[in-house]
Amino acid sequence: MTHAYLGFKAFDLHELLCHFLARRAGLYARHGLDVTLIDTSFLADDQLPPDTVHAACGAALMAWLQGAAVEIVLVAVDRPLFWLHAAPGHDTLAALRGARIASYPPVAPPAHFLRIVLERAGLDPVRDVTIAPVRDDTARLGLLRAGDVEAALLSSAVPAAAMRRAGFATPAFIGAALRVPTTGLAVRQDLRERRPELVQALVDAHAAALRLIHEDSAGLAEVLEHDLGLAAPDIASTRELARACFTRDGTSTAGITTGAVAALAQIMGITEPRAGERSPYDFSLLDSGARGP
Repeated sequence: MTHAYLGFKAFDLHELLCHFLARRAGLYARHGLDVTLIDTSFLADDQLPPDTVHAACGAALMAWLQGAAVEIVLVAVDRPLFWLHAAPGHDTLAALRGARIASYPPVAPPAHFLRIVLERAGLDPVRDVTIAPVRDDTARLGLLRAGDVEAALLSSAVPAAAMRRAGFATPAFIGAALRVPTTGLAVRQDLRERRPELVQALVDAHAAALRLIHEDSAGLAEVLEHDLGLAAPDIASTRELARACFTRDGTSTAGITTGAVAALAQIMGITEPRAGERSPYDFSLLDSGARGP
């Protein structure tokens, strides 16, 4: 068995659905892999085990824009799975003018996604709303429930259907307004050069897991319930969400990847995003040459 680490930023289906499907379905074992999860939220690159591959592709793109030698070799999701939930009566983004919004810390990609979506809806994220950086979903949801904010940006760890049942409005699903490859597999170039067989095996296992999302209803439901802890009323809607948002072949279109680079560079204030260099997206390790939707 070859041991590897899969780094994650959030313990949710957005980042880890493919991992748990690969583990439960024996895909890792089939490719001779033993994969351990590691939270990379508070670790610098030099503190990580050398054979670490990353699930958070939005963070990888931001790192690439800042000069890191990283490649995104598989895209699991290019419709960011984040929702802006709000107090009753705030059913649209326009209705949030003047509101206080609990968001992610500014170093996290979802904080930038929210700003982009607000701007595209005609709201200035500085003058028209007050954005408060908050550490995690638990605190953001707590502030919304307590009435200390009018809206909160939440991850897929909090099912949107559960929020609707609780009476909250959902003025925006980020994935409907913005296309950015946010999860999949990202690797440092030195790891790809040093352990090409390891990277290839992980790509093969996760590509097979993507196919299971679209073909294996029972296996998908089992992972959602037992590995990701979803309640029974949220299984069916989350299964359909996954099938609508996860790619089938691990790729994305050139239009989406190019747009993602431009959008993140602009919101980060980077005027020349690695001008003249090749794209950080390289799908050559995948079997199919076809591009996703």
